[in-house]
Amino acid sequence: MAQQQKSFLCIAGNMSPAASSIDLRTYYTASYLMTYDLGTTVLGEKFATPSGFHAEPESELVATNPVVPTPSDISSLMISTNVYGREYGACYIAGVSVGPCAVAVNTDAAAYSHPFPWGSKYQHTLALSGGGILDGGTISADGPAPASSIPGNGAVIAFGIATVNTQPTLGFTPGTQTAPTSLFYKMTGETGAISQEMDPTATGTLTNEALNYKGLFAGSFGWVSGPGQPGLTPWAAAKYNITLNVTQPNAALQITDVRIYRVDANGGPNTSGLALVGELPALSQSLGTAGSLSFSVVGSTQLAGLTDRLAVRFQVKNVSTHPQSFSYDAGTGALSTLSITPQ
Repeated sequence: MAQQQKSFLCIAGNMSPAASSIDLRTYYTASYLMTYDLGTTVLGEKFATPSGFHAEPESELVATNPVVPTPSDISSLMISTNVYGREYGACYIAGVSVGPCAVAVNTDAAAYSHPFPWGSKYQHTLALSGGGILDGGTISADGPAPASSIPGNGAVIAFGIATVNTQPTLGFTPGTQTAPTSLFYKMTGETGAISQEMDPTATGTLTNEALNYKGLFAGSFGWVSGPGQPGLTPWAAAKYNITLNVTQPNAALQITDVRIYRVDANGGPNTSGLALVGELPALSQSLGTAGSLSFSVVGSTQLAGLTDRLAVRFQVKNVSTHPQSFSYDAGTGALSTLSITPQ
């Protein structure tokens, strides 16, 4: 249903008292989050509450930016025998960010426990107390660290990646090698260096990469890291410092938006990538002067896969009615760079 973008109401029909059904509520919630769609899927619960209002605090948990896209079959999420799991890059409780989270469910019989699939990666678990929202029930992401194993018919919702701030400072330079263009809006009238590969060590000799735009046109260009780069999981919350060194200026062109994306191994999917890491919107930065332009984008933590790639996307607007072009430098010795400093 989630894949087809059809509305789906998932009802957990157990009518036991909510306050004494914490483990079962955790199991329902973890199972629901395993394949839910934020826009079309709704979880309903029937647990008994003193007020008769059937809304528990776990309904305030929202998980976004899944590391693995919604699969066509649940078997794709089986991590080990009878244990299913999924990680999310950004999670919220009542609209407040609690960072990345993960859900794991052991579908085996009660007598058969299995290892928690992510070892000591996470520091905390979901903590529920009491019953319904109107009856004093509470939720937090500050429960104890996950146990080493999950009991049969049990589930864990985990938070707080232990290694999130150990990422080193990274640097990339765009080179002369072209990169996948899936992320970039390329329309009739835009030609040139739409997408260049960026690497820790610049590739190719120093050159000027040109972009050409038709009159009154808005398009995008940018850089995508090479295969397997940065090769980290997770990505720490960081400041992305971008330098674009303009070598052939043009006052008719403006940068209106700068974005950092996490994309898959093929540079996609589509123009939205796997996740928007950070954005610097509503700009009107002229490209009319030769020299370096600096942009600083604050990026969120990402539960990335090891094959996920990093991308920078610049949105450009031509304010002239005539075709216009500009160039920036790339390759060995280029001043155009991206540096990443964990926060």
